[in-house]
Amino acid sequence: MTKTPLSPYEQASYDLNLFRERRIAERRKADRHTSDRRKGKKKNGSQPDADTFPEGMH
Repeated sequence: MTKTPLSPYEQASYDLNLFRERRIAERRKADRHTSDRRKGKKKNGSQPDADTFPEGMH
């Protein structure tokens, strides 16, 4: 099957889509070098629990 050549706009759009897909795949594969925030935070006594409201606020 022979394909007609792409117009300059279509070629640029195709190249950009390929670049985006490759970049997204690289970023997903790479290590973040940050702690995972979903694991939960350690609570200390100085900060209030986010699930509770101060007195008089309910």
